[in-house]
Amino acid sequence: MVAVHNREETGRGQVIDLAIIEPILTVLGPQLTAYHATGAIPERTGNRSTSNAPATPTGPGTVAGWRSPRAPSPSPNG
Repeated sequence: MVAVHNREETGRGQVIDLAIIEPILTVLGPQLTAYHATGAIPERTGNRSTSNAPATPTGPGTVAGWRSPRAPSPSPNG
């Protein structure tokens, strides 16, 4: 989010160096633990997960609920 904000402020991008394992473990951690503890394959829940935040609606100029000050005004029809 800081990189996106900085891009909005300066017009310049940034390199984000992140290994893929950290986000995957954050999302799958409870399911992996349950599988290793019980051997049962957890049911798919999509964005209705009991351990992760639900998906946030986005649109032009938004990233995970943060709205750029330069984004167009949202439509009154939603």
